[in-house]
Amino acid sequence: MRWLKMGFISEMRRFIFLLTLLIILLITMYGCDSSNNSYSLGTPKQTISYENLGIKYEITGSAWAVNITLNNPTGGTEQYSNVRVPHSYIYHYFPDHFLYISAQNCDDYGSVTVKIYVDGVAVKSATSSGGYTIATASGYY
Repeated sequence: MRWLKMGFISEMRRFIFLLTLLIILLITMYGCDSSNNSYSLGTPKQTISYENLGIKYEITGSAWAVNITLNNPTGGTEQYSNVRVPHSYIYHYFPDHFLYISAQNCDDYGSVTVKIYVDGVAVKSATSSGGYTIATASGYY
């Protein structure tokens, strides 16, 4: 009788183990859809992609090239010369809450627009038109 009882318990453990593996496999296959890299913010119209999380400085306009000054994640200042337009700087980790970017047109004509995005949402922007003009956007988030 003891032999029969131990065989039943052994079979039951094996069944539970296989059932657990099957459940994990199903959750992995159907619960983790990697093509859906977004989450809802409560309204169906407003969805943010994981790739957009963080800070993005964006420079656009009709200017051919610009000189850039921006605040980086460590609180320091970075400068770049003769950067082709359009251009972006993206930081996924930004512990400093002060944001700053300026772009100076390197030519005697054209326009420059700078935008600051926080988690995919534009929070500040500025535009300048004309030769050697500067567009500056800054703020705290």
